[in-house]
Amino acid sequence: MVVAVVASAAYLKGKGYGREIDSADLVVRVNMNSQIVHFHPDDIGTKTDVVYVAKGLWRHLIDKKDYPDFKVPEGAVMKLRDNKIGLERKKRGYYPNTGMIAVEEFAKKGHIVKVYGMDFYSSAFGGKIPRRSTSSRPIVITTDKKLIYLEGYTDSIGEKTPKRRVSHIGGDHDVRNLIHLMKSYPVYLDPHMETIIANYKRR
Repeated sequence: MVVAVVASAAYLKGKGYGREIDSADLVVRVNMNSQIVHFHPDDIGTKTDVVYVAKGLWRHLIDKKDYPDFKVPEGAVMKLRDNKIGLERKKRGYYPNTGMIAVEEFAKKGHIVKVYGMDFYSSAFGGKIPRRSTSSRPIVITTDKKLIYLEGYTDSIGEKTPKRRVSHIGGDHDVRNLIHLMKSYPVYLDPHMETIIANYKRR
């Protein structure tokens, strides 16, 4: 089975991956990506089978304070991140982001995984992937009242929106984990991600 795991990096704007994403047997959208499909159908598609959500974000959704309009698309299922994988990584000094946990989980189940929309927070650091998973330096993310929300990235694939700050960053370790996964499992990346990985290997 072909599984598309779709995150929300700003570079997706204008890439036209929508039809390719929707052709996958299973489309997994990470965190708030499922809430912006109707704004960008040509670039990220509209099909949603699984909404894979971080547990911390889910608590906010339950509170209905930050995201009162959040809805799981009809026919899709909500899945909280597999924290067993996350805790295994944390013991090694690194807490992976939700998208990478989704990629790892579905790859280890024997599926072909195609990944879209991860830039490993490089857009917040001048194109360089941050080495630490946490930082005292907050990064700016964008959000608006209609939930055009992109996790951890400085730009939106929607319109410019009010800003708030977060401090969780996970880049360098996630890239290394992804490279390791690609050696053992059929994990494929969108062209922009391939470039990010190639540049990382050369540095």
